[in-house]
Amino acid sequence: MKLLPDLAMAAVAVSAALVAFSTPASAQPADPAALPSEQPAGPDAAVIAAHEQALRKTIGDLKANKPDYDSMVPQLADIVRTNLDPIVGKLSELGALRTLTYAGTQQQALKFRATFANGETTWFIVIDPAGKIAGLVFR
Repeated sequence: MKLLPDLAMAAVAVSAALVAFSTPASAQPADPAALPSEQPAGPDAAVIAAHEQALRKTIGDLKANKPDYDSMVPQLADIVRTNLDPIVGKLSELGALRTLTYAGTQQQALKFRATFANGETTWFIVIDPAGKIAGLVFR
C-alpha cells in the first residue's frame, strides 16, 4: 500500500483526538510482571456493529464532501474541517467502498480494514459515551 502524504498528515492531525483517550504512561505498571496475565475481552458484537455503522456513514459522508460534524466531538470536527479537501480527494481516488472488516482494537480505538475499488485503508475510530466520534484516523 502506498503512503499518501496528504492523507498521512491528516491522520497525524486526527490522531491527536485518539491520544486523549489513551491511558497515561504514569498509570501503567512499569514492571511487566505486574501486568495481568489475561488480556481483557474485546468489544462485543453490538459495539463492533455500532462502530462499523458509524464508520460506514462517516466514510460515505466524507466521500460526498458532506461530513456530519454534529456526529463528532468539537475538536475532531475542527480537525476534519481543516483537512477536508485532502481527505475528500484521497477518498475519491480510492473509489467505491467494497468491504469494511473489524480488525481488532488499539488502545480504545476499534480498527477496521476498508477495501475500496482502488485500494485499501486502515481506519481507527473511537466513540465517546455520548455517542460522538471522538477519534478518527485513516491511513
